Amino acid sequence: MHPPIRAASLRFTHLDRARWPAAVRALVALGFDAIDLPLVWRDYAHDDGSPDTARLDHDVRALLAVVRDAGARAVLRVGPSPVPDLHRLGLPDAILNDAAARSHTRRRNPRWTTDGLRMVPVPSMRSERYVEAASAWVRAACAHAGDDGVARVIVGCGDPTVLRDAPQDPDCVGLDAATADLAESEASALATFLERLATETGVDASRVVLTIPGDPLANGAAAALAPRWALGWAALHARAGVRAIWRGARLATTLPAGHHVDLRAGHAPLEAPSRATDALEVARIALAAGVRDFTLLHGCAGAGWVGAVLDDQGIARSPAARWEALLGWAHELPDGRDVHVAVPHDRAAILRARSEAVLGALPISWLSRWGFDLDDVTAAPTGALAAEDAAVAHGAPWAPVLGDAGANETTTLTAHIDPPGAALVRVVEGGGARSWVLANTGVASVNVTVGDQGRTLDAGAVAVLHEETGDA
Repeated sequence: MHPPIRAASLRFTHLDRARWPAAVRALVALGFDAIDLPLVWRDYAHDDGSPDTARLDHDVRALLAVVRDAGARAVLRVGPSPVPDLHRLGLPDAILNDAAARSHTRRRNPRWTTDGLRMVPVPSMRSERYVEAASAWVRAACAHAGDDGVARVIVGCGDPTVLRDAPQDPDCVGLDAATADLAESEASALATFLERLATETGVDASRVVLTIPGDPLANGAAAALAPRWALGWAALHARAGVRAIWRGARLATTLPAGHHVDLRAGHAPLEAPSRATDALEVARIALAAGVRDFTLLHGCAGAGWVGAVLDDQGIARSPAARWEALLGWAHELPDGRDVHVAVPHDRAAILRARSEAVLGALPISWLSRWGFDLDDVTAAPTGALAAEDAAVAHGAPWAPVLGDAGANETTTLTAHIDPPGAALVRVVEGGGARSWVLANTGVASVNVTVGDQGRTLDAGAVAVLHEETGDA
């Protein structure tokens, strides 16, 4: 198992070039061991949308040298829309304005997403024009991805919310909507597009992460890709609640090829404000639930992001000390084999549930940000939420599983929780010891007993109990 990747992103194009070294050193001093570098296609494009390889190569070489000199690793995030707050999705105008690159509904209406106070058309993952242009961009952006100091390459889109993504009205470019299985076609298009981009990186598959928009547990493409590729996704906002955040983070422990989770510090100027304490709580829950590899968006983002860890001069803001403390706490969390009851999320069941969504035009990807499970919004539930409810009620450690690998794993271990269901449980074994990670999900104190040990968890608290097992 590779060492954990605890990265902070650096929106380097928002900073004066002379401040890059100081910003990177400041993030490393806080405890981040990797620097995530979002490479934005729009920033390095000629008028026709083709990559400006000379400028791109110049900047990437300089950045990798800065990161290496600071004693950190690099994460290259190449998109084509690498992070969610980019002007016009971070894509060149030549691509967005090309009708041949756009997605459309079966009625041939454009599909849209938000761009600040405006809207932009969504490119089609079935469009030959878009796929070829995006592939050329990824090849150019990954020219140095094979360098020793590059720990990981992340491809895919930074979770743009399509304003209508009802399963009955997906991207229909190249489809006969009257005969196609639309839910299957939607999932297959995303999986094919991401795998095509992954092959263009030129690096070993073990170092590539494919970004899933929205909730991977509600995405048929994620279920298809999980056996072969590491998956990336964004942790939920604090308003989604402890259990929803925990669920997404627990998935990280069961993916056979690995994971990379995006956490967020602050918000874009036109988003709903978020407190620094909320971002820290989400990170604490995610780390306690088992996330090992993550990026904090944004460690340093210039003046275009409210609440980044560093300001637009690369100087630490007031929450920086709390992030430093959180990273120190994370080093003390148990690391070993997760023991749990598997909660399977079968691909066929996911597709069936999406095809029977009952909330009409409300985007599933948007609803998932606020903690809605797929079973909450469908007339054909997968059954996963009921299985999860049963495990929570019994105080059992549980984890969602995509696909067949590990779907039958189970355990009889349980914690006694009073009141029942008011805390979430993770069990980690290794080195002759068993560790119980416990998270209070409510606003009142909870009493937890594990073996002969008891603990009262205050509202929102996370605690770790250890017991000797004698096993080698």
